[in-house]
Amino acid sequence: MAYSLPMSLSWPARLLVAPGLLCHLASCGRADEAEVGDEPTPQARSEGWANRLLEPDAGSLLEALAQPHAIARARIGPHRIVYEATYSLIPFQAPPALPTEGAATVPTQHVSDRLELLWLGEPEGNPTFSLSQHNDGGGGRDVVATDGRLFTRLESRRFVEQPVETDAYELWLNDAQVAAHDAIAFVAPSLGTSTEPLGETDRLRIDLGLQRGDATAASPPESWRSHVQFDSIRGHIELDGDSGLWRSIDVEAAYVLKTATIDYQGSFRVIGAVDANVAQNASLEAPSDVIALPERRRLQVERDRILDGLAAR
Repeated sequence: MAYSLPMSLSWPARLLVAPGLLCHLASCGRADEAEVGDEPTPQARSEGWANRLLEPDAGSLLEALAQPHAIARARIGPHRIVYEATYSLIPFQAPPALPTEGAATVPTQHVSDRLELLWLGEPEGNPTFSLSQHNDGGGGRDVVATDGRLFTRLESRRFVEQPVETDAYELWLNDAQVAAHDAIAFVAPSLGTSTEPLGETDRLRIDLGLQRGDATAASPPESWRSHVQFDSIRGHIELDGDSGLWRSIDVEAAYVLKTATIDYQGSFRVIGAVDANVAQNASLEAPSDVIALPERRRLQVERDRILDGLAAR
């Protein structure tokens, strides 16, 4: 029975930013909107994204950005997604030598992360893609899928080979696709927007800024956000007016995180682009330095017992 590698491709901020902020890139921004993987709503199909995004509220913008990779690859074919993200969280003063019991303390944190996804497959069927993600802390992973085989490795390790037996790789593809969504979801309660069509194209440019007072968020801020105050939000995002899919993003924000004992200065910047100008005849080669997926040797009676137990569920 084989053991597969854990290959979650979540942003490093999901692991490294203060506990109160972890949810901003994991789930808090998606509580009242379509889950990644959901089909477009009937309203979106009938109206088209262009009309909804000309004067978007945060809910409409986040719904467009939450579209899964399956829709992106069906609409634009072979493509490359690249993003770079930088985060920091710095205490205004040194943390106490002996923290108060029950008080949360967060050390100074900084991380820079880069991801590149190259998709060359058909919308359906066996996947053909490569994905590379590495940060400045020595962490990273690489994935290659081609010819029905999946090759994965963690930083400084050899590739492990296994057949493509499930669609678990969709999680990795979706994590790359919703990079823009996660950045906008964090700032949504304080986000102001203005939209401008880009010339003769069907692209829309949405300028992003800080909105004081009543925000454009689709729902009231979660309780943890009461401890976050944005000092600045600026940037822009470009979307395809027909599909609502994002094509480029450059957003940065500065904020203050207040806790019972220490205040923190936080900042992040996310720069990304989706390039559809990928050669139609491009191909991927399987890595050369590979090992078979480690498999524990079991007696057939053990295998039968485990499979019977799974079937009973």
